[in-house]
Amino acid sequence: MSVEILRENSNHFDWVGIYLVRENDLFLEAYAGDEETEHVRIPIGEGICGSAAEEVLGEIDIDSNRLSAFNQEDREILEEGASLLACRIESQYMTSHESSAL
Repeated sequence: MSVEILRENSNHFDWVGIYLVRENDLFLEAYAGDEETEHVRIPIGEGICGSAAEEVLGEIDIDSNRLSAFNQEDREILEEGASLLACRIESQYMTSHESSAL
């Protein structure tokens, strides 16, 4: 799973989650971390994650207990991963809608 790969390949990602947009909310689809989260549904436009998701398919949420933990390399890896995930999500969306049209 993508979240496990991201978490295991970083020494400073404590929690990694993927939220997908469904109607007006973000829904937690997968996560890897020592702690569960109570944030399994986040209204779009509310809080940090909800505000960041106002025009997207979903988002990758990364938490770290370290101060200033994230760097340019993290950004590049996450942007590339997000792009790959977006292509996969769009492909699944198109396939499911083509099947339902038949």
